[in-house]
Amino acid sequence: MRAPSTAPVTVTVLLGLALHAHAQGPFRDGVGLGEVVRTALANSPAIETARLAVEAEAGALVLAGGPFDPFVRAGLARSHDGLPPIGGRTTFPVTGSLEATTSFVKPFRSGVVVSSDLAVGRVQGGSSGLSADMVQTSVSVLAPLAGGRGGGAEAGAERAAGESHAASRLEREHVEARSVHDAAYAYWRYLAAYEQLDTYRESVERARRLVEETEALVQADERPASDRDVMASNLAGKRTAAVAADQTLLDARHALVITMGLGSGAIPGIGRPVTAFPSDDGHQGSPVAASAGAELVRLALSGRRDLAGLRTRRDGARLAAEGAFRDAGSRWDLLASVGYAAIWPRLGDGSAVVARFGGMSSRVQIRYEPLFGNDAARGLARRTAALEQSAVVAVDDLTRTIAANVRVAVAGLGNAIEEARVAR
Repeated sequence: MRAPSTAPVTVTVLLGLALHAHAQGPFRDGVGLGEVVRTALANSPAIETARLAVEAEAGALVLAGGPFDPFVRAGLARSHDGLPPIGGRTTFPVTGSLEATTSFVKPFRSGVVVSSDLAVGRVQGGSSGLSADMVQTSVSVLAPLAGGRGGGAEAGAERAAGESHAASRLEREHVEARSVHDAAYAYWRYLAAYEQLDTYRESVERARRLVEETEALVQADERPASDRDVMASNLAGKRTAAVAADQTLLDARHALVITMGLGSGAIPGIGRPVTAFPSDDGHQGSPVAASAGAELVRLALSGRRDLAGLRTRRDGARLAAEGAFRDAGSRWDLLASVGYAAIWPRLGDGSAVVARFGGMSSRVQIRYEPLFGNDAARGLARRTAALEQSAVVAVDDLTRTIAANVRVAVAGLGNAIEEARVAR
């Protein structure tokens, strides 16, 4: 009997070993700065949240443009009318009608509304038996003269939504830049903790050898016995510092994994950092110039995407407030229309047209809406004005914060360079 093939089993075992090795961590052999940054950008929940925020703002922009979408109305009406009873007589039918109507309306962001109407119908006479076919069409234009001119609250809300959408893209770019910063910072902390632990371990090894050499000298009466206790105490202190450094490394590895967007199970799989610290030979003995702070502040204020996004939202709040204030006052509107109507009377049996009547029509109307009673518009204007002022305060506050942080960072960099020089 032929033995069963072991190829599927072998493949399964190899696949399982490969998956197990991957589960142990793709960075077990070492992790570099570039890998940390790429992984953080690919897995960052903050970046995904910012991307979804852009999608939400895009939907809000489409929603805000809804009031300006053209729309069509169509209707079909059948009516039957009669005279009321007179002197106790019963009501008898006088007319019946069948009418089909279609309306097309297009609101514009300037506040102008254009509409076109078409009506086609037939009127049936009562006792006379006469009937008539009718057609009526018209085009109307509503133009605001005061209040709502140039676009009211709805136009302002759409413009503000456009600014919010642009701001969300800037904020997403800032989140990406921040993720790169956090990933690099977490990696350098991890590298520093790794080298610090190596240094403390070497220190422990030197202290251990010193204890052994001191013990040999004490046994040879070359050193007093009290030196044995001093060296043993020194070794204990070094071991304590090494334990603390090991905990610092564990904390730094945990922070690195979180920054990379990985789960806690990846912590044991993060190997030794392979990207060394950049050379600082050019900075030895050269403190940061005080004049560099002003230039760095200027660069930060012009390049920070979060500040640019906040400024864009401020502009959007201003546009929303301007639109709301246009609706808060009394309104004067001009309504003009032009149309054509025609009617074809028919004989009682509907077989022939008796005559045709038709002609053009036009109408111009000035419409006034007083200020009182428009509490909703006034309330919206007050609310949008407050939101605009709040956005202005937020921009000013972030501007001051960025400038202060840059100057503190410049001073800290100079102190760090001096500290490194003294340490060497």
